[in-house]
Amino acid sequence: MLKVPSRQPNGVTASTKAVVLPLFDVAGHPILWHCLRAVAKVPNIKEVILVGYYEESVFRDFIKDSARELPQLKLQYLREYQALGTAGGLYHFRDVILKGNPDRFFVLNADVCCAFPLSEMLKLFEEKDAEAVILGTRVGNDAATNFGCIVSDAHTKRVLHYVEKPESHISNLINCGVYLFSTETIFPSIKSAIKRRSDRPRMVSYPSSENLESSFFAERLEDGEKNEVLRLEQDILSDLADSKQFFVLETKDFWRQIKTAGSAVPANALYLQKAFQSQSEELATPSANILPPVFIDPTAE
Repeated sequence: MLKVPSRQPNGVTASTKAVVLPLFDVAGHPILWHCLRAVAKVPNIKEVILVGYYEESVFRDFIKDSARELPQLKLQYLREYQALGTAGGLYHFRDVILKGNPDRFFVLNADVCCAFPLSEMLKLFEEKDAEAVILGTRVGNDAATNFGCIVSDAHTKRVLHYVEKPESHISNLINCGVYLFSTETIFPSIKSAIKRRSDRPRMVSYPSSENLESSFFAERLEDGEKNEVLRLEQDILSDLADSKQFFVLETKDFWRQIKTAGSAVPANALYLQKAFQSQSEELATPSANILPPVFIDPTAE
């Protein structure tokens, strides 16, 4: 599953404002395309589900083009009725995800730039008989608290503790936003998180004394679930660490978030360098006027 962010990149100009973040071109292709190419390289993956809050029409052309280029993958987009968070979206569309009885599935946040070592994650998952594998990378100690931090056993790679944006330093191994989950584990974990919220309503804003009983608590739905965001990082991963079958694959390759239009510039350079190293035929032939790596769109004149 690819989780599509539901925000526009900051700094988008008038000429680019019609392009949503996941379709923003980086290294000659939409951000989302790089995720799909990585998924397509993993044997036996036959279906990719895009989940987000954008209208279906936004991704219609992209899905058609990608289906032609990657015919081995069945692609579909599922729109959330409201922004549900990654865990909320997973649970809301669980019946669709579980159709065909998969025993495990990848979850990728579509606003990250990396090499997506999915085959290595799958290998670790199988070797450890894991319930979940998370992709991690090292950053400077001063930057680590801006991300989800992972404390792991260096020998076994087991995740011992996970904290989303901790107040103080606990680890410089951070969450890359790429996961592999066992279906038998992740959905019961999300269901347990929903039940905890039902038993102990969480305040969603700070009330004044005169309206304490009004709309400051998450509304209950008919089936007991909450009509609010359920976040994978804040609400689920910490509990998964208690399972003793949660592992981390630490990547030494490049990784970067794409949160703004400006952050697409270094992401562009990273993807181009990776394509150059793999001798991609898409790149322009070096010459006296072209210093590699360079991508030239076929329509350029």
